[in-house]
Amino acid sequence: MNCSRFFKSLINRARSVARLGSTTPQPQPPSLASAFSSSAVMNGLETHNTRLCIVGSGPAAHTAAIYAARAELKPLLFEGWMAN
Repeated sequence: MNCSRFFKSLINRARSVARLGSTTPQPQPPSLASAFSSSAVMNGLETHNTRLCIVGSGPAAHTAAIYAARAELKPLLFEGWMAN
């Protein structure tokens, strides 16, 4: 396999895997703790739709973000307290 076909297949695989990831919050069953704090927490939340979400701040996360951006996947990188 030549180099260009290899990278094209790698990008296609990354795009298909990226379609599986989503930052849309999944519905959670109601609990006593969420009943008290959900309205206060929801006021500061934003919804982001992305093809690729990377959580981490180390060299691997930044490298993944660089390569994903080169593949035009428009990654969203969360690091530090933003990931909590």
